[in-house]
Amino acid sequence: MRSAGSSPIMPIGPTIGGAAVTSAASPRLQQLYRAVVVIIGACVLVLVAFDTIANNWSLNDYIGNGNCFKTPIATVLDISGVSASYRFRLDLALEDVSQIGGWMLNYTLSELIGANTDYYVVSAGTYQVPATTDLCSTFEGEYLVDLRADSFKIAVITNSITFMRGSAWSHLFTKDTSERLATSKMRSNELLDLGYVPTRLTVDLRLSDPFNIANTSSTQHVMMSYYRIFPRSFCSGCTPVVELGHGSCNFTVVYDDATASMTVLRSANVDMSTYKLGLMLPKSSFSSAAHYLKVIAIAFAIGGYLGSRKTVQWKEVNHAEADSIFAKVLRTVSPKYFPYPSLALRFGMFCYNSDWFVLLFAISTLLDMGNWFVAMRNIQLYNKLVPQFGISLQLYALCVRLLWINCLFLKVLKLGWSILSTASYNGESRLMGYCNLSSVTFLYLSAALLFYVPAFVEYNNSVSIELSYTSQILDPIHVDAFNGFYLRCIPSIVVLLVVNVLGITTLDHVFRYKHWAFLAKNSLARQAIFNSSSIVCDYLDDIVPDPDVDSQGSLLICKARRLSTLQWFFMNHLRCFGLPEKELRAKKKMMQTSTAMTSTSSEDVKGNSKCIVAQDSDGHVHLLDGGLNDVTALVYNIKILKDSTVAIQ
Repeated sequence: MRSAGSSPIMPIGPTIGGAAVTSAASPRLQQLYRAVVVIIGACVLVLVAFDTIANNWSLNDYIGNGNCFKTPIATVLDISGVSASYRFRLDLALEDVSQIGGWMLNYTLSELIGANTDYYVVSAGTYQVPATTDLCSTFEGEYLVDLRADSFKIAVITNSITFMRGSAWSHLFTKDTSERLATSKMRSNELLDLGYVPTRLTVDLRLSDPFNIANTSSTQHVMMSYYRIFPRSFCSGCTPVVELGHGSCNFTVVYDDATASMTVLRSANVDMSTYKLGLMLPKSSFSSAAHYLKVIAIAFAIGGYLGSRKTVQWKEVNHAEADSIFAKVLRTVSPKYFPYPSLALRFGMFCYNSDWFVLLFAISTLLDMGNWFVAMRNIQLYNKLVPQFGISLQLYALCVRLLWINCLFLKVLKLGWSILSTASYNGESRLMGYCNLSSVTFLYLSAALLFYVPAFVEYNNSVSIELSYTSQILDPIHVDAFNGFYLRCIPSIVVLLVVNVLGITTLDHVFRYKHWAFLAKNSLARQAIFNSSSIVCDYLDDIVPDPDVDSQGSLLICKARRLSTLQWFFMNHLRCFGLPEKELRAKKKMMQTSTAMTSTSSEDVKGNSKCIVAQDSDGHVHLLDGGLNDVTALVYNIKILKDSTVAIQ
């Protein structure tokens, strides 16, 4: 009891029953934190938008910048036409190619020059290449040339199988990167004995632009530009993917007039010269579906988010009416609403939590994984020489796709455990609570590791050696699809992603265990954490201790307009598991015997008691008043019209 001359202590923020709802120990620090989170979220969304455009193979192919790589074979029909138009290096000509290698080259040439092909011919950027990069030494050798012509064109072709051993995890925990390594003189049986397996069949064709040299025996220096057509197959007889390129070399040559031959003594890359990269990525029903699903997912996210910007009408159970599938789908993006704004969800939170968006976006990523691997690896390979901002941004945009694989993994864990778990009430399963992140910050921490996936793929395939056709006939050696250059990386990447997600989740729950214990005391938080497929709980930050129960409980006072939008999100964008609140029926019976009801002093919640958010067995979200009676849509919508607040315990 205070003295007559003393002043009352007023809490900061709106209160209920004397409880301070919001209190900021360091408002500036919180504002800075929120600003940083918003900026990072905006960057992620920018990367997604950039990925949708820059890494859209169909759009890139339609624009047509990749068609410049058709230049060296524009007037030929097949491999025989190449042989007639170019002077091949004497020891690396078309005859020095395996049968399957010849098929790969013929197939590539016919697809590259064809009008309607089964490939996306895409431009993959322009790079600066230093002199130390070995792209030109393959030209060193002897060529038969005719100096009577104004100019001539030379070519060289190599055919090999890439053998590899181990994985990223075996490299990390064993000594397979330093012990019992293969040498260039070994044959296939020796490589197999050392644990190497064939992973990739390659044919590397280099075609020069026209150039000429003087008819003199003196040493000459020539700068020559060339095209590269580099088909690679990851299983014997499979459709190849093709790397295309255009670069420049410095030649040191000697001409012998007696034999009409030119010998390239030395060939090196022109220092910091421009190298254009292109790719031929196979078209398939999977890649086409990936494009459509991504567009649908983004349109769905934008439509759903715009729907959440309005105050959605409260929906109560109506067993007499069964909604059609069309009505349910329509309600996810166009619910019935009041013309009042709602800030219940940020766009980023919507994209990370919505089952529909996460599922569609993750499936589109998985369906395009084959082309994703090829583009990511090749862009990384050339960009790491002299990194460029635009190319790096494109690479990051490719990597950020995996963020939704992380989200899908957590959602699948929750959905799977909801089926397998024997929990009888909401909040009983600790594992279900573990599959959540307290804030989007931890989700972004998991995304940071994703940018190292390209380097991780290179590390996984770092123990390798090439077996050339000039050393051994390659046709009897078969490349198994499951040992393919990229497919063999998938187990290591899956382990990396799982360890990444579980590690970040563990970090979250260890360092914020008090926060998680506090959230579990609130009925709305329990619906998100234990009773739905929600995985990021950023929208629950304004829950505070409830002093009416000696701070042993928690309290959330929010606008009725916000809660109604959250109900719509739970019921239309999340899978609700339908677990009841613990001992709810027993509590209701006890409440019915009591006639004394607690009232509040706050003007915002005058006449309202503390409520509980619960689900029925069908997963419908209900609001129960102080007497544990269901609040009807009519009563609740009146609260919305009055812009009232609701106290949730």
